[in-house]
Amino acid sequence: MTRMTIGAGLAALFAAGMALFLWAVAGAARGMWPVPDPGRPFDLTFQTPDGSGPAQVQRVPVDDETARYRGGVRRLVRERLEIGGGPIGRVTWLWWTFPDGEQALQIAVLVERPVDLRLALSAPGFDGATLRTPASRASGGTGKAFGERVWNGTPLPPAPVWLEADAPEGGQRAAFFAPVERTRVRENGVLEAVDPPEARPTWAPMEGGVYTTARLSAGERLDAWALLRTKAAAAPFVDWADGDAREILRLADFDRERPWTIEGPRYRTPDGYTPHCDRCYYVNPAQHIGEKLLQLMDRGTFFRDVVLLALDNAVRTQNAAGYWPITTRSEWLYRDYGIGPGYYDTRWSTDAALFLLEGYRTFGDEAYLQAAERYGNFLIDFVREHHDPTPSGGALVYDYGHPDRPEVRTHTSLNHLLAEMNFLYLLFEAAGRADARSAADRLLRAVEDTADRWPKANGDLHYARLPDGSFGLEDYPTLTLKDLRLSQAIVTRITGRPSAALAALIEQKESYLARRGIRP
Repeated sequence: MTRMTIGAGLAALFAAGMALFLWAVAGAARGMWPVPDPGRPFDLTFQTPDGSGPAQVQRVPVDDETARYRGGVRRLVRERLEIGGGPIGRVTWLWWTFPDGEQALQIAVLVERPVDLRLALSAPGFDGATLRTPASRASGGTGKAFGERVWNGTPLPPAPVWLEADAPEGGQRAAFFAPVERTRVRENGVLEAVDPPEARPTWAPMEGGVYTTARLSAGERLDAWALLRTKAAAAPFVDWADGDAREILRLADFDRERPWTIEGPRYRTPDGYTPHCDRCYYVNPAQHIGEKLLQLMDRGTFFRDVVLLALDNAVRTQNAAGYWPITTRSEWLYRDYGIGPGYYDTRWSTDAALFLLEGYRTFGDEAYLQAAERYGNFLIDFVREHHDPTPSGGALVYDYGHPDRPEVRTHTSLNHLLAEMNFLYLLFEAAGRADARSAADRLLRAVEDTADRWPKANGDLHYARLPDGSFGLEDYPTLTLKDLRLSQAIVTRITGRPSAALAALIEQKESYLARRGIRP
């Protein structure tokens, strides 16, 4: 079969929707390719080592799950790859279809033997498209850190890429391609990027779409994801004239600072976490980027699509207990408290749950509220069982926990405590949960009982109340102030009056930042 024939087949399949095809070959040789199965979003075939023809590969189903939301339908499939009954790897893919014709696909292919991969995506209609990609980070902070040019059909750069083109029938076609990554699976759920950024596999044009190739060693995987507008639409994909839209996309990154994988958004693994390396990334469940994009959904359908992916990710990665465990190992948590991988971080899990509540308010989808309530059930129990009491019945809730170390007492940071309180009050408002209101009241009493202990001699606030009862550590520059302001707004709305303790802490932090010329 010639490449032209393959391209024609892809173009035909595109008329019925997005089709993704994956070819994996043992060795570098190329030979005759079988016709891809049009009933699947992608097809996986192997070539014999001598290049004489295709080998028979079995895709053994493991899981096939469909979730229907108000914002679209998501299918998540896990398959085991075998030849002659012997395992050669596995593939996980996630396919979204949105009501307006836009689609999203994420894929991860993990192999147990060296293979060459060819990944092709049907995406026609981009002749003369405008290509935008992040410019040098030296221009960061301006909100204008994007270069643009007319795409002339050359390979796309190894970076996040937005393509937009006027469609002959009117409206606009658009696509987003995240960087293709070869990664090495490390311990504690960490992925290590194999290639330097400039040497990553790239998308190249083919008739009817784009493709990429990569050679994987045993224990490596290929990660890729894309968004496609398969039907021309008048709504902007991204409003590039809007400075806020450009700035949040710069911060979102979708690259080597904050890559997205099928497990969720990842952050660079910091020093003091295991494993640590310059190209190591762990899953952070807090959904910070999704929350920021949620505030800008009127700036383009790209924002809405990514928000829906993030909300679904929060729903499907929540564990049976109701929280989102951190799989990597923090050496200081292990040293100070004996807490290993799989721990509960009250701030990051609460941030994910706050995002779900905001998603429920935005889309009205009960799945998001149900997930938030599951976390609420866990947090209410955690408040009751893992805290130090204050004189008026308040609860200074520990920042961290682990199912294997339920007896551990950790510090209580002000920003964690406020975030938990805010979530519980908002859960009370959203679901009428009296138990959430009662737990939030205990946290507010804890803040009020300790309000005079948080100020430091230099005018700032202490970061945390420590297990020995003292207060200390350096606070974040602006995070705690944002939490305090939100807390005051929520408390005032629910109780009918502002909290004097919160007002005093807000004034303390604002004065400190003003003296140092820091804008919150």
